[in-house]
Amino acid sequence: MIDIEQLRAEMEEETSEVEPTTPSIFRELDNPATAATGAVGATMVGVVAFDAIKNGRSEEGDRLFQGSLGWVLGLGGALLMGLSFGRLSRGHSAQKEAEEYLKMMNKLEADYEEEKEAEEEKRAEQQNHIDNNAMMLTNPEQFSLAPLPYDMGLGFGEYGNAVGQSLLTYAQK
Repeated sequence: MIDIEQLRAEMEEETSEVEPTTPSIFRELDNPATAATGAVGATMVGVVAFDAIKNGRSEEGDRLFQGSLGWVLGLGGALLMGLSFGRLSRGHSAQKEAEEYLKMMNKLEADYEEEKEAEEEKRAEQQNHIDNNAMMLTNPEQFSLAPLPYDMGLGFGEYGNAVGQSLLTYAQK
């Protein structure tokens, strides 16, 4: 079983060792809604600011956007720009999050494949052991008693094996 929290911790360690790569904010500007709200909002705020700077100091006071119309355009433009900046920052976070989840999925798949390969190797080893035991039982004439090439200290009695005596095993002829 793969632990997601442990995997996240491992990925954070890997990303702290490697210089983090941040996705580009400009990819989010390809979205027409983000680009349009930012452009319209900046235009509205710019027009109101230009009108206030150019015509605000004149003696006649003939500003184009006076009173509530100026306030509505200024606040509306600021809200549209805020929406655009919010989408940009959320897009940046979403891109980072998507890349993190993609890395996590790749790591999960790699861990799963490693686990599956280890299980297959273990199963093949067990099957080989079972086949060898079955062959010894079905074809005993192919095996003969032979001394163990090493002593594992499995002798009998208080003092171990008798002098000159070694343990025996079955070996293939």
